[in-house]
Amino acid sequence: MLRPKSASTVTIKAIATGSVKETPMENCPKIPKADSCSEAILKVLESDWGKWRPRTLMEIKAVLEANGMFYSGSTLANELLKLVKDEKVKRWKTDKGYVYIITEKEILADKEGVQ
Repeated sequence: MLRPKSASTVTIKAIATGSVKETPMENCPKIPKADSCSEAILKVLESDWGKWRPRTLMEIKAVLEANGMFYSGSTLANELLKLVKDEKVKRWKTDKGYVYIITEKEILADKEGVQ
């Protein structure tokens, strides 16, 4: 019977949950320049990326920055709250914080405006 002369150990490093970005830059939607912060947010949430699942403020901010639109977190939070009050965006609290998604009413309004 053959036995190895030395033992080997393999170390597997686990990736910390918070260190992996959920929004890789390859998946960021390309959106046209917007006249206002709220218009930019709506364009992001109207994209396939935004409709796919509810998004956090930081995810929205990362997409806007990838498209060359830089807004502070407080500005985005205020604009998102206005959009929620205007019933253009829905939000609810999760373990990650608040998440946002465009309302079906807003999607239908866009489709009617295109026709």
